[in-house]
Amino acid sequence: MAATSAHTPEFRRVITAIEKGYILVPPLMAYLRAPDFPDFDVKVRNLGNRAPDGYFHPSEHPGYPARVLYLYLTAPEYLHYEPWDPMVNISATAGSIWHAIIQHILFTELKLIKGVEQRLVDEECGARGSMDGFLDDEAFEFKTMSPRMMGKIKTAEDFIARYPKYYLQAQEYMRMSGYQRIRVLCMVVSFPFEMIEFTIDYDPVAAMGTKTKYLQVRQAVADQRMPECGGSSCSKDCPAKIFCSSPFIGGPA
Repeated sequence: MAATSAHTPEFRRVITAIEKGYILVPPLMAYLRAPDFPDFDVKVRNLGNRAPDGYFHPSEHPGYPARVLYLYLTAPEYLHYEPWDPMVNISATAGSIWHAIIQHILFTELKLIKGVEQRLVDEECGARGSMDGFLDDEAFEFKTMSPRMMGKIKTAEDFIARYPKYYLQAQEYMRMSGYQRIRVLCMVVSFPFEMIEFTIDYDPVAAMGTKTKYLQVRQAVADQRMPECGGSSCSKDCPAKIFCSSPFIGGPA
């Protein structure tokens, strides 16, 4: 293979990544130009709704209002989740495949992350989940995006504003793991496979706010006292909206 010229787009992308202070993107881009790993199995994550297991999960529950969490624990059959568009399912499947590939390269081949799918549990409030990995002094999270969405994400602040759910997920990982910072690697799963990375600091107010909400919901379950509906503050895709709006179930008479 011919040496990469200083004038090629690939070379410029690596130099730009180094100038931005990226520590994962440059070696990952260089490795992907000539991958040298043996055969390995790729595990595709379950793309359907998770069956209730009595635990709150960082990837799903931190942003939900208390009533949704209460129903999740006591009557999940009343929660309604919008079905995914078929094209979203295809995109999510591609993202899951790339997730496994990137984790394998960073962990097994480049040894830039120290572990993958780290199990985290907080038995006090009943929360558990799997963190993508960790570095020496940072947690690690990998996200895939469409080119359109990546074009709107240039900084950590852009990411937080655009994806508050992911921000709360990251805070939960840090709260349960003890890390004070998480490094997020984002990748477009289509040519030219653009990648960016940034860090998010631990926010004890946001993190402990989630834990406090979880504890309050579990106390409400013990008291058999369903929390009030968030009303106008609830999002349009709130899974309890049908329950709350029906006079025959949980809504106003």
